[in-house]
Amino acid sequence: MKTNRSINLFGLSTLLTVFIVLMMSSFAIVTFLSARNEQAALKRSATILSASYRLSSLTEEAYFAYLNELSDLCEPLESNANINLVFQQFLSTHPEIQYNNINRTLIYRITENDFSQINTLKLSQTKTDLLLERIGTVFVIDNHQDYTQNGDPIWGGK
Repeated sequence: MKTNRSINLFGLSTLLTVFIVLMMSSFAIVTFLSARNEQAALKRSATILSASYRLSSLTEEAYFAYLNELSDLCEPLESNANINLVFQQFLSTHPEIQYNNINRTLIYRITENDFSQINTLKLSQTKTDLLLERIGTVFVIDNHQDYTQNGDPIWGGK
């Protein structure tokens, strides 16, 4: 018995070849998109890192400028004198500083572009102690996104 073998354009080998080409193309597209997203993430990370170093440097400069100015103002005082009067004079020349009289803490913020660094300092009672002691530093990205647990949709927030 003679079988009729017709030439079929879409045989198994052709379908397998088309499937392999589609899979390779899909893999190439996914790889390209992944690399592009990784590049954007690295660029954002580098921007954030350089901004944090820059703001850290600026806040250190401000801290030592405040410390030197306060030391100069306290120089004529006796060693165990209360520095509150001198400190009020210091505060009047620095409106950028927020002062909490109850905790004796100073808060100042250095901002550059969408990044800020908030620093908290504790004021001593007398000039014999360290006049300003750093008790906190916070780096903030001001991009109006809420990364807290209550604000993040991943954690069930709003």
